[in-house]
Amino acid sequence: MMKRTPISVKVLSLLYLVLAGYLFWSASRLPDRVASHFNAAGRPDGWMDRNTHLGLMAAIGFAFPLLMSGFFYLTRKMPAGLVNIPNREYWLVPERREQAFDRLFDHSLWFACLLAGFSVGMHHLVTQANLNPPPTLSGSQVLTCMGLFVIGLVTWVIQLNRRFGIPKGD
Repeated sequence: MMKRTPISVKVLSLLYLVLAGYLFWSASRLPDRVASHFNAAGRPDGWMDRNTHLGLMAAIGFAFPLLMSGFFYLTRKMPAGLVNIPNREYWLVPERREQAFDRLFDHSLWFACLLAGFSVGMHHLVTQANLNPPPTLSGSQVLTCMGLFVIGLVTWVIQLNRRFGIPKGD
């Protein structure tokens, strides 16, 4: 029987396609010198050449989510006392240990989705800021992007606690 691909992998793959496509699309539209850091007023106070900016966004958007999921995957090699999950004593007994780490890894893929989505959003904001001279970053849009990330993170933590609850009857 074939194993089904988790929806988290499909969503992460889609976000990676969106990020790759957006990086490719923006490469020819960004100026040679990209405003890459902005002060609280939305004015640029840091610059990069276009290729460096795109490379950094690609590294952050692709590598960081994978590194985080990789770290979660490697927790299965750690002693149980170093693994901090809800109801650890229940989930890390030998008969449930593999299932627990599979759940944790799958849940980490949702965290990777959050990170990749945040990267797409921030690259979009920086790209939009650079399309019109002088470059200006919208503070309200940054707060919206960050707020959505925080809402996603809170939801992720709530779901982590639900996922590692003790089933009724046990």
